Amino acid sequence: MSGYNNPNFDQYGKPSGGPPQPPRPMPAQPQPRQGIPPYQGPVPRGLPPGVVPPGTYVPPPGTPAGFGPPGAMPPFPPGQAFARPVKRGPSPALGVLKLLFGLFLALVGGILLVQHGHGGFGEAAAGGIPLGAGLALAAAGVANMARRALGVKSLALWLVTALVATGAGPTLSDSFYTSKEAEVFEQAKNYSYNTWSYDYFNEEEIPRKFWREDAYAESLKTSARYATGAKNVASMRSVIGLANWLDSDRTKPFPASVGYGEHYFKEAPKHAGYAEARKMCGEALLAIYDSALTKLAKPAAKDEKAEFEADEKLRSAFVALLKQLSVAEDATVYVKFSNSVDLAPPQGVDAVLKQYQQSDIALSRFPDGNAPVIAEGEAFSPKFDSKRRDTALKALQEAFSKVFDASLLTLAPLPLGQAPGNKPVFELSSSIFRRKSFYTYTQTKDQSEEFIGLLFAIYVDWVFTVTDGAGTKLYENKTQSIAGSRIAIDTKPTDPDFAPYSIMMDSAYYNFSREITGKFGLVPPAMRTSFAYEAAR
Repeated sequence: MSGYNNPNFDQYGKPSGGPPQPPRPMPAQPQPRQGIPPYQGPVPRGLPPGVVPPGTYVPPPGTPAGFGPPGAMPPFPPGQAFARPVKRGPSPALGVLKLLFGLFLALVGGILLVQHGHGGFGEAAAGGIPLGAGLALAAAGVANMARRALGVKSLALWLVTALVATGAGPTLSDSFYTSKEAEVFEQAKNYSYNTWSYDYFNEEEIPRKFWREDAYAESLKTSARYATGAKNVASMRSVIGLANWLDSDRTKPFPASVGYGEHYFKEAPKHAGYAEARKMCGEALLAIYDSALTKLAKPAAKDEKAEFEADEKLRSAFVALLKQLSVAEDATVYVKFSNSVDLAPPQGVDAVLKQYQQSDIALSRFPDGNAPVIAEGEAFSPKFDSKRRDTALKALQEAFSKVFDASLLTLAPLPLGQAPGNKPVFELSSSIFRRKSFYTYTQTKDQSEEFIGLLFAIYVDWVFTVTDGAGTKLYENKTQSIAGSRIAIDTKPTDPDFAPYSIMMDSAYYNFSREITGKFGLVPPAMRTSFAYEAAR
């Protein structure tokens, strides 16, 4: 060791043997004298001052205080518990959060990219930017889980993925919706017409730019197949109305029978498929009419029990009218009324009046032969027309409703001053005249008849016309009836004096309606022989 040589220690400072032993005597030999004789005294203990013990770590010059040898623990203040050293680098737990949130953000961005990218690069960027940010954040999270940090690389990854996604967005979105449109198109053709409304013609499902031109016609044909298969007359009428509107110049209001969800048809292009859908429904409706017209389509039966003989010309005209109704938008047939009144006394009526005044029943009450003729008052005024027309209309409706429900044929009064448009019309025209005759008007009191006065007789010229929707006259018949020839009048004390004339006209309208229904081959309403006065409406 430096500056010191002790034979009792080896080169590492460890004792080389036991305690010092006295030297063995050497054989006596002559020894030459060489310098200073070796030290023969006791071995000193300890080290000289300033000498570092063997095995001690000596830091290099210039090392700050407090550092020990490699691998040694740093010094701690006295009494402080030992703590592990803090590991440096990103937290793995934070990396997991970054990964999860990044994947979620990327998913949202991908959905936005696919849904809106078809609109162009601007719309694609709205999805591409969050998609790139999500992928970059997820990559940073994976690196953090390994206690590594991407740093600027994360920003570069965001920019690159955002640019790539934005550039590819329009193509990806177009491909997605093109594939979806083809799939939904085939499904809608084979399923319910509701699939068109909710899945195809729904811009939240398929944007309008991807709707094909054939889809509108296919949708209408799907509705036609559904309606005809279910024999739903109302749905068939709706298809016909929509097809007519689509084939027109579309200046008329959109058909009210079409549901709100089908308003996408307002922008539908012209297409031959609309006529196909209309034809499907028209043929199905005609088959339904044919089943209801089984009796009317046959020659009139010569049945002596029938109250009225069927008119084959009228029934043929009715068949032609119903064929038009099979392709009409609704089943309305208007009933039009017109009437005129001429109550001028006919020539020679005064002589006839004297004869009635000299009758026994008239003289029993008026022995001077001056039995009065009851005045007509307001019985023939226009304000009573609506009541009589309602009487006739109800009689017709009662007969037709036994064969045709409202979806096949609906009789409705044509409002005054309104044109029928393209709807068929039944027109009842009446012209009222005085006859050269009188009726004896009596009332039953205490089981005996009491003479009241005379009523002038009237007759009605009727004209019944059937006109189709184009205004073509299909049928016309002229006939005459005598009003109130034999009827019972149910009177009340409050009835006006002219009540008998009003009742006569009510019965005339009712009986003529019964006659018309019988000529159609239908069962007329029950015969009435007693009527009561009804005030004007």
